[in-house]
Amino acid sequence: MSEMTAFTLLEGRLTLVCPKGYPRPPEDALHLAHFAAPYAQGTGVDAGCGIGTVGLALLALGAKCQLQGVDNQAVLIHAAAQNAEKNNAPYQATHGDILTHTPQKKVQFIVCNPPFYEEEKGHTTAHEANKARHHMPQGLLEAWLTQFDRWLEEGGWIALALHAHQQAKLEAWAVQNNYNLKVTPRPTTPNRPPKRILAKLDKPTPAS
Repeated sequence: MSEMTAFTLLEGRLTLVCPKGYPRPPEDALHLAHFAAPYAQGTGVDAGCGIGTVGLALLALGAKCQLQGVDNQAVLIHAAAQNAEKNNAPYQATHGDILTHTPQKKVQFIVCNPPFYEEEKGHTTAHEANKARHHMPQGLLEAWLTQFDRWLEEGGWIALALHAHQQAKLEAWAVQNNYNLKVTPRPTTPNRPPKRILAKLDKPTPAS
């Protein structure tokens, strides 16, 4: 197994381990957890969970829910399982591919901090570790959202942290699938347009 490094978040309320050589979770994960925490109840999925930061932060912030973390990298899922145990959290870490995974039952919500660099469109970074971590092939976001729709109960919701350049495709997907979309810009540099957005997609309920 990979050697781990330990660190704390949320003023010591959350202790995590991360495999050496992997970047620690970006601040986007914590912003997403704070954004989603007021709504998180019941059962949910932390999709593309990595070491479990978003979901475990949600629980550390007081969300009353049970979570399943899903990621296709075995070394990260191993760390997520350790982190759930360390924090005594109702969090099940599952090794699987988002495009083929199916929860045993439909869930009330999904949180996801997906990759966001689309090199095919010129969105990239010179930092090789971040490039590897954040690369998203064209069409993958829409494919993930379509899969999330299959996982969700009617009236459920999806919360995402995304790069601002992905807002247009998010809006298009929401319109096509009749989801209500709320977008909150998150500035990263003073006096410059926001580079990040936090988004909440609400799945419609059938007309009564």
